[in-house]
Amino acid sequence: MRSTELADREAEAFQAFIGACRKYWGGPMLAAVERAADAFTIDPGPDAYLRLEQRLQGNPTYGYFCWLERHLQRLKYASARGVVASLSRQRDRLEAELSAPVPDGLLSLDPRLRPPGYYRDCDIHQHPGGLWDDPIAGAVYHASASQPGGVVGRRDLHARFTQLVMDQAPGLRLADLGCGFGKSALPFARARSDTSVSAVDLSAPCLRLAAQAAAREQRRNIRYLQRDARDTGLPSQSFDVVTSTMLLHEMPPDAIAATLREAYRLLVPGGISIHLDFLPPDDPFLRLLYFGHSQRNNEPFMALSAEFDWAEAHRSAGFTQFRTTPFEDEDGALTRPIGVKWRFPWTVIAAVKTVAS
Repeated sequence: MRSTELADREAEAFQAFIGACRKYWGGPMLAAVERAADAFTIDPGPDAYLRLEQRLQGNPTYGYFCWLERHLQRLKYASARGVVASLSRQRDRLEAELSAPVPDGLLSLDPRLRPPGYYRDCDIHQHPGGLWDDPIAGAVYHASASQPGGVVGRRDLHARFTQLVMDQAPGLRLADLGCGFGKSALPFARARSDTSVSAVDLSAPCLRLAAQAAAREQRRNIRYLQRDARDTGLPSQSFDVVTSTMLLHEMPPDAIAATLREAYRLLVPGGISIHLDFLPPDDPFLRLLYFGHSQRNNEPFMALSAEFDWAEAHRSAGFTQFRTTPFEDEDGALTRPIGVKWRFPWTVIAAVKTVAS
């Protein structure tokens, strides 16, 4: 067996091990931490999770739970058998595939675009170097998100959200902001052939990967654009729906507000702004998990969403009928006991543009 083949098989086995560890972390270990938390009586309030965290300090199970959350992600990405090392051995092939021609109109990149500081200066998800520079960064992100034992992308999450959006859509022109490597945008294009999807992201490496996937499917109703969600440059009042998936929690408050204003500008009167994201839960234990994840997974802006006035930001942008709704990412997720399986507090954040501008 050649050394590269052996290295690839070792990397595959290592990722399977990481996935098994994450399943244990998000199942039996989570349940043990919840039992430890239940031993304490905590007065309610927005800072109750801080008092709960103080009580749990010194508990070895909680300490190991926190350590695993941080370091399993690090090992998945950056260890000797991690995703970065594995795909770096395939760099020449990957770069050639990602630079292959795609049909006209499918991909538009802007080499002059300089990502904002909040995007460049933090390795979100512990992704080494972020998503904007390395040509294979999109492939690395895709490989990481596809590994076993992941806690974000349940198998049918995007299909569920796509169906929810399509059921509410007043028309078929859709802008998907922060589309990444296309896992949120492509399901909209697949849902109906007469849907027109404009998918926007800052990351050229991710957009190249997304365009290759759409080209393989011979999709003609989607286009990928390297633009800033805060200022897309797309025509005003040219979309019926503006959406995003797991974008807003990766933005500071001023960027969220700017993105909502841009969504309002892009929408026709009667259009809907609808985003799938995470909001801090009320339960102290779930809130502890939420803020802990923000810190341990390099998600600094998640914590700021606890103080962000979502209703006021939508009102200031011009929207009406603002609402937030818990989202069931898999069957039984909203009724399942807390400690059975780790999950994000998925929330649909929606509003309507009811006044012409």
